[in-house]
Amino acid sequence: MKLPNLIIGGAPKSGTSSLYFWLSEHPDIFASKVKETFFFNDKINKFNINCNCIEHDIHQYSKFFAGAKKEKIIFEATAAYIYSNNALKKLSDFDDPPKIIFLLREPSQQIYSHYKMENFRTKRVNESFSEYSKRDIIINRANYYQYLKNWYDFYPNKKIKLILYEDLIKNKKEVLVNICDFLEIDKKYFENFDFQHRNKSIKIKSKKLHNLSQKLQPYIPHAVQKLILPIYLKLNSIDDINLVDTDIKILEDLKHKFIFLKSELSNLDSSLNFKYWE
Repeated sequence: MKLPNLIIGGAPKSGTSSLYFWLSEHPDIFASKVKETFFFNDKINKFNINCNCIEHDIHQYSKFFAGAKKEKIIFEATAAYIYSNNALKKLSDFDDPPKIIFLLREPSQQIYSHYKMENFRTKRVNESFSEYSKRDIIINRANYYQYLKNWYDFYPNKKIKLILYEDLIKNKKEVLVNICDFLEIDKKYFENFDFQHRNKSIKIKSKKLHNLSQKLQPYIPHAVQKLILPIYLKLNSIDDINLVDTDIKILEDLKHKFIFLKSELSNLDSSLNFKYWE
């Protein structure tokens, strides 16, 4: 039975998709059939109704990794695990708990990017950014420290790595090389790697076409997705919207609201450099 020895999680719109696809290219790494299995989520939803830790055992979960052979690393990347009590408990119960990488993004930008995705790409919300940014759940989930503190209290700290989205995007090669060191695999692979930004926020033209594409995505091999994604986005998206003055003011207020996070996160990992959060 194959199970992951690496889990990637983090805040929404913080680079988990990009990191998933970049790592999946490494010859020493096997990626799950779908990026996000949602197996350890705290609740059953449309994404994990057929395979979840509430109704199914670990053998069912292992099917996501059935194609793994001699790769040193086997992983999946369900972003929401950062918030999941089930994930913390059940991954801790593994005979050898997997290493975990959590990606974090400056909160005001994370909230705004998630809003753009929900409003213009998935079309799951239809409200102003002002209204969206006042939701309790949105504010609560941007306070990463309260969730990470639980992980650091109950999970082997040496197996947790925090990465800032801004570092990942601005210093791709350096961050990926550092991750390879953490995973104890060949880091030379990423020295001349062709990095492509995944899951960028864009505005979707046709919701019906996009819904269909999301339903089909789990059945499309990674290599094929990589080829057809640029074509699909060209046909069914338009350039991202620009910031308006009211949104700029909200972002400034949000940034000030979460300024405390830098010191709290530094208490968990003193190596973090927040220069891109200024």
